[in-house]
Amino acid sequence: MKTKIILLVFAMFLGLSATSQTSNELNPEIKRFLEVNGSSAAYDMMFDQLSMQLKQMAASAPDSVWEDIKLNIFEPKLKDLNQLTGAMYLKHFTVEEIKEMIAFYESPVGKKLAGLTTQITMESMGVSQQWAMEVFQKMQQHLTDAGYITSSPFVQYSYLLITYWT
Repeated sequence: MKTKIILLVFAMFLGLSATSQTSNELNPEIKRFLEVNGSSAAYDMMFDQLSMQLKQMAASAPDSVWEDIKLNIFEPKLKDLNQLTGAMYLKHFTVEEIKEMIAFYESPVGKKLAGLTTQITMESMGVSQQWAMEVFQKMQQHLTDAGYITSSPFVQYSYLLITYWT
């Protein structure tokens, strides 16, 4: 009886140990997927953008400070982001599907898409903002013509745009 209890406790311990190890390590397929779809490159640019803003406030900080920040703050938090992103993909896709997506992103058209995703996103944000302003103005005019509003709610719209796009 004692042997069975000891084996059960040992098996539970091994299961917890294995779970904690896999939760701290990024699934290799997810890691590869984030590399080939351009996410990793975008994350690298993120540090440059964040530190550029901070360098304006801390102009006297030497390069060694920024290297320390990247190594001890940004990179560990980037691992957290990869874990969260990986969990999100594994929630919606099987490992087999992720392998298929990797194959796509390793194809010529997939590489092209990965390389242009950031640019396309930026361009589509501009187009979407312009479109939203035009639609908003038409909606506002319709409500004004119908007598439902008398003053311009443009300030509310500006707030909406700022909160939506930032």
